[in-house]
Amino acid sequence: MFGMMFAPESPEILIKEGKIDKAMETVAFLRSLDKNDQTVQTVVETMMKEAAKFKSVPDLTISSILKNKIWRRGFILIMIAFTFYEMNGAFAIIIFASMILTSTGIEFVIDPELLALSFPVVMVLASLTLASCIERYGRKPLLIGAYVVSCCCMFGIVIIIIIQKEVGGVPGWIPVVLMMLIVAMFSGGVCPVTFIILTEMFNFQIRAKLMSLVITYGFAVTAILLQIYLPIANILGPYAPFVFYGFVNLGGVFFTIFYLTETKGKTEEQILQDLMKRNKNDSEINSIE
Repeated sequence: MFGMMFAPESPEILIKEGKIDKAMETVAFLRSLDKNDQTVQTVVETMMKEAAKFKSVPDLTISSILKNKIWRRGFILIMIAFTFYEMNGAFAIIIFASMILTSTGIEFVIDPELLALSFPVVMVLASLTLASCIERYGRKPLLIGAYVVSCCCMFGIVIIIIIQKEVGGVPGWIPVVLMMLIVAMFSGGVCPVTFIILTEMFNFQIRAKLMSLVITYGFAVTAILLQIYLPIANILGPYAPFVFYGFVNLGGVFFTIFYLTETKGKTEEQILQDLMKRNKNDSEINSIE
């Protein structure tokens, strides 16, 4: 809360208030660029055009947004993307870390609870790493990579639990590394990139209306996921939840490849046109069907 006192205002809000210079400074600060950089000017000009167009649009409601074919498709894709994000399994690992490590049957030199405390450090480092490369590599490749690594690690935990139960002798550091990688991929890929795609896909007028629905849905999915973890583990075995998480992440890979579009450096219209797999003119995109 204290840190938010020093956070810059949203550039789109500043443009809406007529503070163009301040908006350019904010965009330059957020992207680590000079205020006079061409990228900064292009971004601000695009925001100004979008703000001007939406002044002529009637007051938007959730109902009117969902009646528009293109916006509705984008909303559905975002909801599916958030389903994969929330069911990624990283939340369960963070919450039940000590129990998961114990359930592997491996003897640890370090207390599992102490290992769980290292997750916040991994999450911060992963987030900082993402911040340094998100503009270089784009959104889609990073999200695909995060899901691929998470998928492999989830199935890796399954294999470790089975081998330890049947044969034994699995080194104690392996499940720890796998869990750290899952948490790192979540904090440095799955979570932030999904939110970035959401913010870049819709203009802030639309985003402000849809965000509450998306976030509420996400919290509900997370709550359900955490509630069913223990019953699944107790009934089907400690490896069962990770089989499920592995397939969820695998689904996230294919969904991102075939249905999501790269949003880096694109306007809202270009992104929505890509999602519809066919060209739409500005009037179609901004009209309420």
